[in-house]
Amino acid sequence: LGVLEKGLFWIIGLSYFFISYGTYTLVDFIVTYGVMELSIPYSVASLFITVIAFSGVIGGLLLMALSDRIGRKKSLVIVQSLVACSIAFIMAVGNRVPFLIVGLGWFGFLYGAIWPMYGACARDYFPKEMTGAVFGGMTIFYGVGAMISPVLTGHLADITGTFRWSFGLGASTALIAALCIG
Repeated sequence: LGVLEKGLFWIIGLSYFFISYGTYTLVDFIVTYGVMELSIPYSVASLFITVIAFSGVIGGLLLMALSDRIGRKKSLVIVQSLVACSIAFIMAVGNRVPFLIVGLGWFGFLYGAIWPMYGACARDYFPKEMTGAVFGGMTIFYGVGAMISPVLTGHLADITGTFRWSFGLGASTALIAALCIG
């Protein structure tokens, strides 16, 4: 497959892996973190995913339009760096729910744009006739990141007794994603 011979494919794929890992660290465990570590009632913590989802729709629409103007790579570097900052903010605010909501809204706004931007990379940086193979191949990187994130996040939380190390690793992988594609 010709796409595997292209260095840019591997760079974008690695970036996709790292951002997948980083974002799923938070998304998969934010409710558990809220309930078990921050002592927030489940009825409140379960709304965290709703905040991420709704803000993600808005972010997906607005940030994709912005990425069409300023370029995909530049947009991904900015978005992924801000994802890392949003995770750090979420960790810093503790159990102050209004601030958590702001941080999760910020995270979701950014999160919603990441996946369509990678899809657009397949067409922006590779010949039209390779788009399907490129995006299919890149999706393997995404899938591996999404699959190992909950396993490693949960294990790290179990051995440390906190999600802070796991979320810190998630923020770090978001930064690595930005560095890879930048």
